[in-house]
Parts: sequence; C-alpha cells; structure tokens
Amino acid sequence: VIKLELTGGMDPIAVVVDVSSGPGTAQSSTLLTLLQNLRSHGIITLGYVQTDFAQRSIGLVETDVDNWFSFYNAGTAIAARNLNGIFMGSMSNNVSNQAYYHDLQLYCKTTKGFNTTCGEAANRVPTSFLASNCADTVIVYEGAGLPRPSDFSIYEGSNRNNIAFLAFGVASINTESLNQLSSLSTWVYHTNDQGMA
Repeated sequence: VIKLELTGGMDPIAVVVDVSSGPGTAQSSTLLTLLQNLRSHGIITLGYVQTDFAQRSIGLVETDVDNWFSFYNAGTAIAARNLNGIFMGSMSNNVSNQAYYHDLQLYCKTTKGFNTTCGEAANRVPTSFLASNCADTVIVYEGAGLPRPSDFSIYEGSNRNNIAFLAFGVASINTESLNQLSSLSTWVYHTNDQGMA
C-alpha cells in the first residue's frame, strides 16, 4: 500500500484495520507501528467497529470507538493522530435505522474528534444517509464484478466523497463503466481477487 501511495498521482488511499471485529482489548504495539507508518505516508487509517445492521447496542459500538481512540490516539495532537477515523461495519440501509448511524457519526466526530467515518452498507442507501448525515463516506456497493452505473443514478449530483464502490472478481476493466462510476464516487476499489478479506 505504501509503495502505491509513493508512486503519486493517485486518489487517496484508505486502510481499514481490525482486531477481532473491533479494537481488541488492549493496544497492539505492532498495530501502532503499522498505523504510524501508514500515516507518515499520507494514508488514511480507519478502525473497524461492528454495528450488525443497527442491531448491536450503540453503547457497545461507542465503547469500541472509545477504545480505538484511547489505544491509538490518546495524547496525540489532531494532526498527529495515528487513526483518522472509524469504519462502521455492516451498516443498515434501512431509513428506520438512520438515527442510529447519525448518532454514531456525531459520537465519532464530535465527541471523540475523529476526522472521518465510513459506513459499509454494501448496498444502495437513501440519499438522506449521505452528506455526512450517517457517515462521511458510505459504501453503496460491495460485490462480485463492477456494478452497473445506471443502478446508482440516484446519486448523480451528490458529493463524490460520500459514495464508495468495492468490487472483487473483476477480471478485466470496462473503462466506460469505470469512468461512469468515478463520476459518482471518489472511492472506487476493484480487484481481480475473488472475495473481500
């Protein structure tokens, strides 16, 4: 990842770190060193928290957010943070759960002072989830092959930083489709690997 970032000319790179579906029970010196190395190269780092489609108690999720902060950001200035933000795993795309993610977004950014958040809906979400209402960036597709851009026309005119696509099993690139997806999102990840790790 660092070698890719050093080549320059790329869109930003973000790395999600996860210790057993969250921050673990204590700071890992190995993970701290990795985070410091990634950050020194301008790579965005996000700590994983499991939301279980808004079925997990928000109090437990906030405890994970607290632990990510205390394990890796305590005592650091904002510009020197080892962890930039929080990655909300298994995000619901149901409008009835919007308040859950809105409250979690406020907790991450306002209460804890993280710079950014990302929600892993892996499916289309209502536009009301965007514009940093539920997360700064929402993954609206995660699956095999590049999605059809026409399936995401609902997001035309939205801020490109609010939307992400993750595609695996992409054997060859359809440049036209990739360009159309890029017009909707700053964050388009694709790989020929057969699944997401």
